[in-house]
Amino acid sequence: VQLALLTSGDSIKHATHQIDKLGLLANLQALLRVATNIMASQNDLPLSMEIKGQKNRVIISRIERTTFIVACRNSIEERQTNLKVEATAKLLKTVLVIGSNIQDLWKIR
Repeated sequence: VQLALLTSGDSIKHATHQIDKLGLLANLQALLRVATNIMASQNDLPLSMEIKGQKNRVIISRIERTTFIVACRNSIEERQTNLKVEATAKLLKTVLVIGSNIQDLWKIR
């Protein structure tokens, strides 16, 4: 994995490396908008997508109201990498739900 980041709306919640925040978020929002429009025409929603180049690929996963992005090199262990990214996305979803529930509890008090 070369880069992993978690975005929410117009902010980067966590990134493993420095990245152009404004450029990334603008392009990500445009990409997600196009994917959403295409999937909506099929009565569906985009949950994840992969963009593959000659040397690298980017895996984008929607998790609740956040987006998990992983950039990695193409490899012969692509299936194993995909399984690890999916497992990490599931774990992130659990953490985000727990965090949201804790915030809701503090708001009630």
